[in-house]
Amino acid sequence: MADGQGRLNRRQFLGFMGFGAGSAWLAGGSVTAALAAAAESMSKGGKLSPAFGIPPEPHPVADPPIISQIRRRLQPLFDSHEMALDFRRINDQGAEDFRIQINSHQLYPVASAFKAYLILYYFLYTPMEEWQYDGNSTVYRVAVYSNNYLTGVLMHDTAQHVSGEGNAVVKFNNFLISVLGMQQGMYSWNWPSAPTVGYFDPRFLPTEAREIHVRSMDERVPNVSTATDMATGWAFIAQAEQNLLWQTPQFQNAILATREILSIPADVYRSPIEKVLYGGYIGKDGTLPVGDLEIGRVINDAGIIRAEDGQYVVSFMSAGEIEQSTEPALFAVIESIRVYQDYLHPRQEIVLGGDSYRIVPNQYNHGLVRYSLVPLFTEPRADAPFVDNPVRRSSTFGTPYLMQGAMVRFWPIDDHWGRIIWDDDEDDVFTYSDWTFGFEDANWNQWNVFTRQDIYVRIDDLLLLGPRHTFPIDYVTDVANPVDKFIIMYVPRRQLTLFEGNVPILKTPIVLNMDATPRGRLYVNRVLMARNMPNYPGVPYTNFLHDGNELNQEGFAIHGAPWHLWNETVTEWETIRRYSHGCINIPNWTVPIGNYELPVDEFIFRWISGFPRPGQDRVHFTTDTVRILSMNNPYSEVFDYSIFDTMRFTNTNWGDILRVWEEKPLDAPERFFINPYNRDNAALLSLDAPTGQNDQTES
Repeated sequence: MADGQGRLNRRQFLGFMGFGAGSAWLAGGSVTAALAAAAESMSKGGKLSPAFGIPPEPHPVADPPIISQIRRRLQPLFDSHEMALDFRRINDQGAEDFRIQINSHQLYPVASAFKAYLILYYFLYTPMEEWQYDGNSTVYRVAVYSNNYLTGVLMHDTAQHVSGEGNAVVKFNNFLISVLGMQQGMYSWNWPSAPTVGYFDPRFLPTEAREIHVRSMDERVPNVSTATDMATGWAFIAQAEQNLLWQTPQFQNAILATREILSIPADVYRSPIEKVLYGGYIGKDGTLPVGDLEIGRVINDAGIIRAEDGQYVVSFMSAGEIEQSTEPALFAVIESIRVYQDYLHPRQEIVLGGDSYRIVPNQYNHGLVRYSLVPLFTEPRADAPFVDNPVRRSSTFGTPYLMQGAMVRFWPIDDHWGRIIWDDDEDDVFTYSDWTFGFEDANWNQWNVFTRQDIYVRIDDLLLLGPRHTFPIDYVTDVANPVDKFIIMYVPRRQLTLFEGNVPILKTPIVLNMDATPRGRLYVNRVLMARNMPNYPGVPYTNFLHDGNELNQEGFAIHGAPWHLWNETVTEWETIRRYSHGCINIPNWTVPIGNYELPVDEFIFRWISGFPRPGQDRVHFTTDTVRILSMNNPYSEVFDYSIFDTMRFTNTNWGDILRVWEEKPLDAPERFFINPYNRDNAALLSLDAPTGQNDQTES
């Protein structure tokens, strides 16, 4: 029985889990024995068996009001379109909080989305000592770059480890049915030259009963599935901790490795869900271009979106649609996650604490936005019309355009009101049109670019900053004479390490873009306390990079990034999933650094240069004293650079620097190291820059 909210309590849920899986594990003592027993039970009588380790679908109950509201918002976006959705929330106890299904049992071409389960299939059946999943491996290139030829290789090679009758396609389908509890399987994988060419599974022959119906067109497609079937596979991965097989090392490590490798985004490609979600996604998509099938373009995507106390399974399938219809629907799904998370944990109750500095009249003042939903006004009075502060859908679960933690540069009107200062042409940064980019519904668009209105903010809604937040920090170490200050940036590991001479003083996680973030020997040549960027007004503590050539005009910077919600959502596992447009995003959490205890973005800003005159200057030009070495592999590339003076005077070489750099632990809050899936070792987080960027194919 479910409770009044349609949820199963923990005891009921665990009672459902692993009915066949548990007995097989106890009998065989290994994951291999359990999988073999499940496959054997499936094959008897030629019928599909009950799901392996998966609870039955919850009994239908009335939706609570919040779910009814979400369903009403989603339904019109799918009506009159050939799109399907299975959308579920699974809490941290493993129970399902809700399930929203729209056209979810209708057949659609599955394209490459099925490859997620092929990855798990590989890890479950291949002996652990034979696992290979670095950036050049077959499994990596299938998971991240969707290589179609290697998909056949992986299916064929894994089948060699699977006992029983049948070809590679049949064995893989047996796994989908008997282990994951799915109902659909692959008919074939006839990619040219792949070892699976000529293999078929007659159970899934594309007959009339399995035709795809799109508007007035019918087509028999070899490989089809349903949104519910795809969600069932991902629910198995999401709920694996409740499976009794979790006690076996191979099962546990197979699940964890699958989650991690499917969380790595391709460098130059974003899946449909990734286009509307900033981070926290484990998934696999599949697309087919117009012309491959008579029914038109195929777009599908399925996976898990991690939240602070649970996870969401999203399975989306479509045929004959284009991005102009699919992306608004996915936007609404992601927005529904934000709505439900706000329902559980209202973010507007979170306040950026601390004591404000005093207002300084007749000059620029700076303040950090205290609230997640700060109100903005057209005039400096409480009864003035509001200025829209819309939610940016591309951020993690949605954050307001001018968000909590953003830095506002303002001119005080009186003790209670400030006028937000716009960037001007002298800054060579931001234009008026950027404020309204992407927000056609916001009332900012009602203003003519030549008669731009001012925006006012209540000073009480800001944490005012003073000299102690801007004054330069020379050194943390106790040095009698000046030493070189430099930074080593290890791009694939998403780490930034600050050095004073031969001493690493701070090693921080970062978010970047593997494809766009600049490499090489860089400098900081100008800094801004508050910088408005397209879609990101109020970016705090911005340090612009240059390399002596064209980079200075391209606008890459090391800067704060409050939209990541570092203290609430960012973990070690998460940094590999998130990305920037090329800039280096640094945390705003507070850590001890020598005798200082400061937010990381503030400390790095002040350590690089600081801002000596924030009341008079909008931009401060530095003297190139801090060098940044941005590298794919410091262990080899650092030797290409000349040693610094401090190293020469102390008879230190790059090998010595690498040793102390490697020994320096990451400076981050304890919660950063808590993997949401309880993994002790994040094996994939240390991968060097992968190759194979051209593997991505529409399939």
